[in-house]
Amino acid sequence: AAELGDAMHFLEEAERAMECCEGRWLTISDNYALLLLDAVWATLLLHSCDGSLAQLSKQREASARMDKARSLLQALHGPDWQRLAMREDTGAQRAIYCRLFVLQGALAYHRGDLHDARSLLNRSEGLRRELTLTADDDEKVAQLLSMGFDSRTARAALLACGKDVLRAAACIVEKRDAALRLRRSDQLRREQQRELVAFGTTAAGHHVALDALNSLVSLGYPRPLAAEALRRCENNMDASLTQLTSEEAQVALDTLACASPASARASSCVAAP
Repeated sequence: AAELGDAMHFLEEAERAMECCEGRWLTISDNYALLLLDAVWATLLLHSCDGSLAQLSKQREASARMDKARSLLQALHGPDWQRLAMREDTGAQRAIYCRLFVLQGALAYHRGDLHDARSLLNRSEGLRRELTLTADDDEKVAQLLSMGFDSRTARAALLACGKDVLRAAACIVEKRDAALRLRRSDQLRREQQRELVAFGTTAAGHHVALDALNSLVSLGYPRPLAAEALRRCENNMDASLTQLTSEEAQVALDTLACASPASARASSCVAAP
């Protein structure tokens, strides 16, 4: 009981600290809501030791925390959890509502409202079953395995998508595609950075501006030649175009670009699309 009392003290301190935060920060994550649920759980555990929930004030305090937690979760996930469909951790987020319903049911029981308590506990159990794969779901897992997905990925996707096989398959493919796009984007960014380093810097010490370089390349100028013009003109597009369209300057730039080891290395890099 002493340890529970200490835990409750720290939870109350954390709750007061949360209340000092600006309101908008409390609605972008579930931290505050989870804290409130933990505080109610600690209250219920304390009640098993000292019967504190027999006091009407303690019941009201716990109910107020539950109402606030529900309100915060509703603001975060939507009244019908519609925003959860866009999250990768849908299953884990829905599991929070198992806790919510259990705690609401326990408080209803201690208020003597047995009908509400039974309804809330049944709702929690129904949601728990939705979030748990059983032998009845083996066929669905097998369907995903037959599509080439591994067991862990298949099971996680099924739970995240309400055990809908088609949605789960689409979710896995979308995540893989997103991961592939991210890897390619990172690779392209690294290649572009190496390219800019290879092109050298302007007199002022700046690298060639990538956007300006791509613009000149889109006009038909060879990449090393365009980079050399931008480097010599401090990334000034107008001045660079003047350089590139001047016959004498173009010959000089072409000579410099071809003779420059840095430009020769850069020309082997992959150009930005």
